[in-house]
Amino acid sequence: MTIEEYELLKMSLFEEKEVFRHNPKYKLGLNSTDKGVASFVNKKYKKKNEDIIINWVKIFVQIVVPVLALIVAVLSLTIKLDSLKMQSDKELQKLENIMQEQKLSIEKLEMKTKILRNRKKKYF
Repeated sequence: MTIEEYELLKMSLFEEKEVFRHNPKYKLGLNSTDKGVASFVNKKYKKKNEDIIINWVKIFVQIVVPVLALIVAVLSLTIKLDSLKMQSDKELQKLENIMQEQKLSIEKLEMKTKILRNRKKKYF
């Protein structure tokens, strides 16, 4: 404990009237009052410290949980969009293949009709 921390602690205990100086000549000697003994027995300052730690944890959780939820949501949405894009690309490829087949079929039919027309012209 540093001198500054000691002085702050001493001032706090004096303000709460939990300690007193029996002999003002001695700067370091402090005596406990009945209120100070009660605070020690009831673990007043230990409970205060635990409350501070619990509040920090609450604040941390209140900040971190929503941020993590947002990150998970963005990742999930990105993955879903990629999945939908891949699915639509596959469907588009299928449609292009069908169109190509139809185009070939039409060209074959056109060739057949052209041949048939040419045959009819020869005979008539």
